[in-house]
This record gives sequence, C-alpha cells and structure tokens, in this order.
Amino acid sequence: MADAMGLVAAITPGLLLLRIANGFGVFAAHASRTSPPGRDFVDELAVGGGCVLLSLTIGLLILAAIRRDRVEGPGLVACLGVLVALVLPLGYFAVGAMLPRDPTLSLVVPFVNMFARLVGVAGPLIVGAWMALALVGRWRILPTWTDRLGCFVGACWILIWFYGEIYFLAILPWLRWRQLTQ
Repeated sequence: MADAMGLVAAITPGLLLLRIANGFGVFAAHASRTSPPGRDFVDELAVGGGCVLLSLTIGLLILAAIRRDRVEGPGLVACLGVLVALVLPLGYFAVGAMLPRDPTLSLVVPFVNMFARLVGVAGPLIVGAWMALALVGRWRILPTWTDRLGCFVGACWILIWFYGEIYFLAILPWLRWRQLTQ
C-alpha cells in the first residue's frame, strides 16, 4: 500500500507541471501557428509524456532507493539514463528562461524545447544502455516491481522518441513531397 501511495506521489508533480504548462498556454500556442498535420501531436506528446514520465522516473528512483533495490536491472538503469539525459536540456531551459524576450512566451518556448530535447536524448540513451547491458551479459529484469516498472517507463521514453523520429524522418518529408506534387 505504501508503494502505491509512493507512485501516486511520484506522478503528482508531473500532472501539476502539466496543469501549470496548460495555464501558461503551452498547448494553446500550437493553435496560432500553421504547422504540418501531426506536428502538434509530436510536440504535445513530448511535453505531456515528458512531464509525466520525468516525474515517474525520478519518483521510481527515489522509491527504489528507499526500498534499497539494486540498480542492476534494465529498468532502473533506464531511469538513471533519463537523469543523465536531463542535464543538458535542463541547462537549456534555465538559460532560455533567463534571456529577455516577449513576456508571454518567456517560459513557453524553453519549456517545450526542454522536453523535446530531453525526449531526443533520453530515448537513444536508454537504447544504448540496454544494448550495453545485453552485450556484457547483464540484461536480467530483476524480480522487483521497481525494475519492471522502470522497464515500462524506459520503453515509453523510447516509444515517444521513436514516434518523433519517424514523424520527422518519414512522415513530414512525405507530406512535403505530396504538397509539392499536387
């Protein structure tokens, strides 16, 4: 029961961050610009999924530390990889938030860019960490719920990254080619 309450507490900051971002107009900013079909979904998936997954990732690592679980399995390794990947996007957000610009967009643009950059770094980092674990023969999902949930969270980071890559490398060029040929 305490673990379930810990998970609820882990997700809560992400949902609160989503609420604040919505109040700042992060999701409404896309309605004012003309963008190719599906581009808004890629950005909103990076921001929305990133907020929830980031808070769940940090909360899962805290719960694993409280439970004294070993960080040997792929799930907790993926969570640590996300924390490593967070360093540069967080610095980008801090610098972007401090630069003078239009007051209505002072936090919106760096916030969206931070999560887009985080997803773009975390996905490949998790894939690389999991490949390294497999190559050295240490790929074993531990029999703890924290490691198993960490594997699920890592897979979600990879799926969000992969969807964005597929969109920008395949779908967007196809949409532009289709527009030119019509």
